[in-house]
Amino acid sequence: MLVSQGVSIYIANAAAFCVGTVVNVVLIRKFVFKNNRFQLGVDLPLTFLVNGMMLGIGMVLLWLLVELALLNPYLAKLLTNGTTFVINYIIRAIFFRKK
Repeated sequence: MLVSQGVSIYIANAAAFCVGTVVNVVLIRKFVFKNNRFQLGVDLPLTFLVNGMMLGIGMVLLWLLVELALLNPYLAKLLTNGTTFVINYIIRAIFFRKK
């Protein structure tokens, strides 16, 4: 939506990341981890910090696909989202797998 309004794909990507992170934390706290030990004031900054790495990877990948591979920005964003989703899943599976 932002890109169609003339906003840079990179700024739109960062804005969508921030909105998505907030929505993700709120939904996870409301429906998944209802335990009182989780505090929104602590969870949200920590989530931004941890997911910031995925944003960095996504931004680099998006830049490579749009600027170097000359892909359509929408296709590049779709490929970037899929790739960062898989990387994020693998990282979480490695570190949080039940033993």
